[in-house]
Amino acid sequence: MTLSVPTLNYASYISQTANLIVISSNDPNYQTMLPGMIDYAEQRIYREMDPLREQVTDATTSVSSGIRTVALSTSFGNYITVDQVNILSSNSSTRYPLTFTARPFLDAAFPSGATVTGIPQFYTMTSDTQVSLGPAPDQAYPIEFIGLQRPSPLSSANSSTFLTQYCPELFIAASMVFAFGYMRDFGGRPIIHRAHNLGKISIRRCSPRLRPRLSGPNIRHRLGRHIVHRRRPLHRGPDNADDIGNIAARR
Repeated sequence: MTLSVPTLNYASYISQTANLIVISSNDPNYQTMLPGMIDYAEQRIYREMDPLREQVTDATTSVSSGIRTVALSTSFGNYITVDQVNILSSNSSTRYPLTFTARPFLDAAFPSGATVTGIPQFYTMTSDTQVSLGPAPDQAYPIEFIGLQRPSPLSSANSSTFLTQYCPELFIAASMVFAFGYMRDFGGRPIIHRAHNLGKISIRRCSPRLRPRLSGPNIRHRLGRHIVHRRRPLHRGPDNADDIGNIAARR
């Protein structure tokens, strides 16, 4: 037996959200709100469910001979962090890992793409969308970027995303938090917030890979299949006047 997993796409997302808001999907006000609603829902989920941001390997870009800089590929989304950069041979059979270095060293050691060329050995970030190499490549090579990406947003040109495929109910709930603000129905927003939070709990229980990493004072305990979060108890002060007197006497 094959199980069918309910998913969304751009068209069904518009239909469902417009139906929940009770407005025509062709209404100009809805069309104006739509990009903001999608952006709010996606950014909130990706921030709160950090492991959903997948590590992506993208080798769709090539470097140019004598040019020290290369733009990060955006074929699958926008890079948040770049963890590794590799130069590939012309047939992609050999990988040459680049070492990250400071920009002052790169500029001092390889000041110009015309004077020192070869297979790049070092790289540094010159902006959030561009990498500098050293030495400058002596010919065109494929370049491979590995890092965390924020996936491309849902749109008419990108009709399916990770969220519409695997977290459709969570995506709808997060969208409705934004929509309730548009409708000025602030009394209903806590209900939608609760539905959104319950959706996150459900996803974490169903898929251990999507459970967020813990930090700070949280302690994780495993009880069977369930995850229980407990906070370390805060330091307690004296409970009554006798305790206070004893402390003063010891001093």
